Amino acid sequence: MNDAELVGLWSDYGMYIGSMEGVDLVFMTDGVGRWVWSNPIASEQVLFRWSARDQRLEISEQRSIHFHNMTDPPTVTEDHDRDDSIHASYHVGPGHDAVGDPVTLLKLDQHIGYSGDRFALIRRELELGDDPAGWTLR
Repeated sequence: MNDAELVGLWSDYGMYIGSMEGVDLVFMTDGVGRWVWSNPIASEQVLFRWSARDQRLEISEQRSIHFHNMTDPPTVTEDHDRDDSIHASYHVGPGHDAVGDPVTLLKLDQHIGYSGDRFALIRRELELGDDPAGWTLR
């Protein structure tokens, strides 16, 4: 069972002042998701399966791909399977970004990937650009 309030694109970019990197989280209705860490030079995208119930999130990572962002299009430098699991408590509710603007906030009790533990909802509807590796939205 998946919690519909998690579905969409979440980001920690606006949550920390002066950050030169960030993590986007994507949760799709079919239980597929991904996190994308990026900075101006490189990025990593991890494909996962997810489920959530009673404020508990379970993520089962399946595949990882690394990009070098200094080329157009970005160059894949690494692609491999993963089998890491993440179990986290979460809360979705009103909050504020780093400059005090109101956001819908996803708060986790642990980090996912290279992220912090707070993400702002960017949008519920996903776009092709939200999937740099082309795994799920093409």
